[in-house]
Amino acid sequence: MDPQLILNALQGSLNPDKDIRIEAEHALEQFSKHPNYAVALAKIVVSQNNNINVYIRQLAGVILRRYVKENWNNVSEEDKAILRENLPIGLTDPNTKFTTAVVSLILQILIV
Repeated sequence: MDPQLILNALQGSLNPDKDIRIEAEHALEQFSKHPNYAVALAKIVVSQNNNINVYIRQLAGVILRRYVKENWNNVSEEDKAILRENLPIGLTDPNTKFTTAVVSLILQILIV
């Protein structure tokens, strides 16, 4: 799954225009059925690309944590391995909000 598609939907979900927001939320719901959804969200969360808005990264982290909590048993072993390998990269983020979010995600994975 292309993280850019999710990134666009995340941006739309924060749009003050109700129609754009509803369309973006619907797109996110549809994307959540894609097998690599969690990996794509994680790439956004751990990205230290300055072009990605801080609020978008935070939203991706919140959505990923909820997704892991509700769908971990349905995530492929390959995607689980990718998440376990890539999430610790977020621990090096200079923004402590993201390191805290990543710790929370890692703990969520450990308890499900």
